[in-house]
Amino acid sequence: YTCETANVGGVRQVTVELTVQEDTDWKYGWPSNTSTTSRYSTPSIENRPSIWGESPPKFVTKPTRLIVKEGQNGKFSCKITGRPHPRVIWLKSDTELQQSDHFNMFEKSGIHCL
Repeated sequence: YTCETANVGGVRQVTVELTVQEDTDWKYGWPSNTSTTSRYSTPSIENRPSIWGESPPKFVTKPTRLIVKEGQNGKFSCKITGRPHPRVIWLKSDTELQQSDHFNMFEKSGIHCL
């Protein structure tokens, strides 16, 4: 799963893994292998000047890898900042996820959840 955030200052992505296991005592846990590369060609955020108070998106906290039992729900969450307020989308295999009975996406107090 990938969380992608963008505003006029740039684009950032973090990809995280969901593992479904049949028989295990693990619920969820280890830090994710994260990627901050983008599928869009924009200059690196560090190389973009701040203009008129704009600031590129930043993952203050990143989603972590989940390990869940089959049939169990899992939740990714992350805190994102930026000015203007960045747009956030969630993707699975490069396909944008839509709100449904299977996927619940929401934002509360700056924390974005899937």
